[in-house]
Amino acid sequence: MKKPNSDAKVVFRKQDSLGANDAEEDSKFLEDCFVDTGDLELLQDCTRPERIVLGRTGTGKTALLLRLIQVEPRAIAIKPESLALSFISNSTTIRFFEELGVNLETFYKLIWRHAFCVELIRMRFGVLPGQGKVSFVEKFKAFFKGDKYASAIEYLEKWGDRFWEETEHRIKEITTKVEKSLKGSMAGPLSGITLSAEGARSLSEETKGELVRRGQMVVNEAHVPQLNQLLDLVHEVLDDPQKKYFLVIDRLDESWVEETLRYKLIMSLIDTVKDFRRVGRAKIVISLRLDLLHRVFAMARTAGFQEEKFQSLYLRMRWTKPRLEELTNARVNHLFKDRYSEKRELSYNDVLVGTKGQLAPFDYILSRTFLRPRDVISFLNACIGAAEGKSRIGFKDIRLAEADYSRSRLQSVGDEWYDDYPNLVDVAKVFLAGMPDTMQVARMLDGDKVTASCLDLVTRSPPLPVDIILKSCDAFANDQSEPMEVLRAVLIVFYQVGIVGLKMASTETYSWSADSGRRVELSHIQTDTSIKVHEMFHSVLHTVMHKQ
Repeated sequence: MKKPNSDAKVVFRKQDSLGANDAEEDSKFLEDCFVDTGDLELLQDCTRPERIVLGRTGTGKTALLLRLIQVEPRAIAIKPESLALSFISNSTTIRFFEELGVNLETFYKLIWRHAFCVELIRMRFGVLPGQGKVSFVEKFKAFFKGDKYASAIEYLEKWGDRFWEETEHRIKEITTKVEKSLKGSMAGPLSGITLSAEGARSLSEETKGELVRRGQMVVNEAHVPQLNQLLDLVHEVLDDPQKKYFLVIDRLDESWVEETLRYKLIMSLIDTVKDFRRVGRAKIVISLRLDLLHRVFAMARTAGFQEEKFQSLYLRMRWTKPRLEELTNARVNHLFKDRYSEKRELSYNDVLVGTKGQLAPFDYILSRTFLRPRDVISFLNACIGAAEGKSRIGFKDIRLAEADYSRSRLQSVGDEWYDDYPNLVDVAKVFLAGMPDTMQVARMLDGDKVTASCLDLVTRSPPLPVDIILKSCDAFANDQSEPMEVLRAVLIVFYQVGIVGLKMASTETYSWSADSGRRVELSHIQTDTSIKVHEMFHSVLHTVMHKQ
């Protein structure tokens, strides 16, 4: 290990920071301190299948996409909130046919495919918003001699002057046209039906069946053949092998449209990203949180869905100790280089000192992370705050910082998984506070731990939101289940979110969901299953350490 420079002069200030938790607020560090783990090159290669950047919060997905936009001259970001997709959500006609059970997946894919094709064509030919379409279409026809793409060109002309406006105008235009076609399908005796979700629920089964048949026909015929040809046309107009085009979509986990519709739109977006592999010199790149992807597949999958068909599209965000060291050293150097008397490259060894047993300070910090950049930066920022006015960070400062850091990380995990497990933080504190760092399931079954924990959760005032854990606790409190059933439900969740690792047999090592990706079923957890609380949460949960 390199020794600290004893001649260096630096004092930690209150405002010192190695970066923000949000990549978009971290621009000064991202510009100079970006660390490529090899993922950027994969995204830049249009022949590679990877185009869905997948990972938990804090793994650097947004930073990677921002970097792609910085380095590629023909890369643009498309913000979901700017697409006017709420226009669909607010459409009484669309909601009416959704309530009836019409599968609108084709319509949602139409919206994405249309928006992406037009955006790529605009980039290729330099068409600006508000520019007249007539002269452009003439140039476009001249580009394609003959009638090979006559249908696709007809489609481009068909959508009117708004076609060349901003994307939000085009989506409104498409939705309006489909609404008109859906209303037109209700001719004759069906024309007087009230277009609302309530109206749909009041119809007879015979009437519903006829409306579903008519509505599905409209949706299935919504210019899909022309759009298939349009993909081939876009492939051909992107004819320069030296020019690559990228459309980048991030922040899909935010509330850009109401939740149920959001899942369906993301499912259709994933399908569309897969379809666009036909366009050789363009890539649609999106980022998804792992929990959101699982939720989308659970809530919006249709008949015949096969998840394995999408596996090749995933670019899974993973970090190693060497890459996190590189990232940390770059940020330390960026922050402090002008305040050292000796001009040289700095590293964390210039600011972290001491050992704890055989453990170096940076290794101690990493052991209390999920090996994610956000965790490391957050912990080091807390350490800098604890060492304000000093020139070095020692283990005393690290342990002082750990209390706030551990508390914030548990809350962060709770926020990340709130849609699935809104009571996660409360449940972790009730079931794990004061427990050993490693133990068998049998240890948790001893005494009245499960009983006391369940009663605590189900008798809160105001009551906690209902989720899978609370349902399990409530069933136990009402003598409808056994303690082992509750523990299995709780531990499955703790394992999934990373709070605990599990060892199913004495011959195995501890399995962590983020590392192995191993799925654990309820039946896998037995009384001799070993539980290990992640070091990240030891402080906030007051975990009792076993003596070695």
